This record gives sequence, structure tokens and C-alpha cells, in this order.
Amino acid sequence: MPLSHEEFISLYTAAQPAIQRYVSYHIPDYHAVQDVMQKTAVALWKKAGEYETGSDFQRWAVTVARYEVLLARRAVARGRLVLTDDLCERVEARAGGMTFDRIEGERRALSTCLARLSVRQRDVLKERYAEGKTCARIARERGANQGQVRTQLCRIRAALRRCIARALGDGGRAQEAGA
Repeated sequence: MPLSHEEFISLYTAAQPAIQRYVSYHIPDYHAVQDVMQKTAVALWKKAGEYETGSDFQRWAVTVARYEVLLARRAVARGRLVLTDDLCERVEARAGGMTFDRIEGERRALSTCLARLSVRQRDVLKERYAEGKTCARIARERGANQGQVRTQLCRIRAALRRCIARALGDGGRAQEAGA
């Protein structure tokens, strides 16, 4: 029995953050990511009849998104020099197999590890990465020097890499990869 409109919207809404993480990992341009997300939503709706009720919708949706990512890469490749799909897949494989499961595992590990940081450490990360403030501006606002802020960020990132590697049980591969 095909999905109703309401069922599809419910499943898609729950899966959308995972789809966006997958697409964002493979396409660096924000606007291109949004375009692929829209095309993925349309493709999912058109293929909704192929979805087997009770199976993992999120995994199925990410698989559909993978094909949309490949199509987007091909479209860009026509206009300028870019990596081929084959080369991208080989780079992916050498990068530790950044599969959907691996990306999701790292996201969960990062979330857990961020929760273990102090409020002050999370605030510094938020100012630097979410708000886009420079180290100089953070230092000025906190009455510290720029070197102290840089050192603090470096230590926080190192602690997060170690925590993620432990959480994933990968013997430090996340740290080696610069995660």
C-alpha cells in the first residue's frame, strides 16, 4: 500500500536532517546543497510508491539523495574542471569509508562530546563557528588576548577529536583524519 501524503511528509521531515548532512558532506556549496535537497524531495515524492512500508525510510532517502548528488556533480562537471565520480568514490573510500552510518555515528558522538564540554568551552565554539566571529573579536569581547583564544580553541578541538575517536572505538582514526 503506497504512503499517504501525511505519512510521506512525516517520514521525510524526520529524515531531512540526515539527508542534509549527507548532501552537505558531498557538496561544498550551500546553494547547491539547497538545490540538491529540493531535487531529492521531488525524487522521493515521485518514488514514494517504491518505498517498502516498514523499512528504513531514512536510509532509502539518503540512497535517493546519493543519486541526486551524482547528478549535481555531473552538471557541474560540464562547466569546469572537477573531480570525476569515480575519483570522488575512491577518495571517499580512502577517507575511512564515510558512509551514512559513519556520518551518523560521528554526529551522535560529536553531540555527546559537546555536551561534556563546559559551558564556557561551548560558548567559545559557538562564537567562533556558529556566529563566525574571529579569534581577535572573541578575545576583545572576553578581555583576553588572541593567542589565548586560539590555544583554547585548539585544545577544545583536540579534546573533541579524542572523545569522538573513543566514542566510535576507531583507535584514533577520527583524530588522524583531522575530525
